[in-house]
Amino acid sequence: MHPLEPSARDTRRPTRPAAAEAPRPVARTAGRARVAAAGLAIAAAVAAVNLLVRPLAADATADRAAVLAVREAVWLFGAVGGIATGAVFVALGLVVCLVVPAGRGYASATSGAALTVLGGISFAAGFFAFGVSSWFATLPLDDPAASVALFDAVQADAMRSFGPQLAGFLLASVGTVLLAVALWRSRTVPRWLPATTVLALVAMFLVGGGLLYDLLHAAFMATLVVLAVYCWRSGPRLTPSSGRTDP
Repeated sequence: MHPLEPSARDTRRPTRPAAAEAPRPVARTAGRARVAAAGLAIAAAVAAVNLLVRPLAADATADRAAVLAVREAVWLFGAVGGIATGAVFVALGLVVCLVVPAGRGYASATSGAALTVLGGISFAAGFFAFGVSSWFATLPLDDPAASVALFDAVQADAMRSFGPQLAGFLLASVGTVLLAVALWRSRTVPRWLPATTVLALVAMFLVGGGLLYDLLHAAFMATLVVLAVYCWRSGPRLTPSSGRTDP
């Protein structure tokens, strides 16, 4: 046999060059990150405005006359706040997972996203339940005494709506801190941004309630709008599954 002739026993298939492997569609990942960032910005802006225009009667300690005067506004506050805040925490988890590269910070991003999604859903349910229960508790019944008794019963058992809201906010807050750690370690955005977000969150817990709490909560949402803008501009730095950089 001629030395240049291929051997009949050589059944090895030619290997495909590494460059010919089908890369992961980075453009699609970048598009998803921008969609999530846009959703985060819109939801956070709506949630911030909703907090700034909150009716004073939208409070568990308000009396029946105060709630009755603005019952439609209280219902709207609960509906908009529940949907918007729930969407904020879900979108926050998604966008951070999409923009944080594989490696440093990615484990914190995935665990934080799981907590923010679960917490956001629970918070939204409790927030919305508060608005609905306040509306039904002020129904103008034929018997005035029955109307007062209904409102008192709802107020006395307010934890049925505030319980899921508080539990969800605690979960989402822990998740937000983990997401901030992921952003800090990966340097996907300027480090002052996750630091400011965590500081606003801590200040909310220290205040506890009232008008100042609403202002700090709105400021917290404003930091998430800024975060969404940075994530929109940066896109995914590195695709988590393939390890290829985004050109």
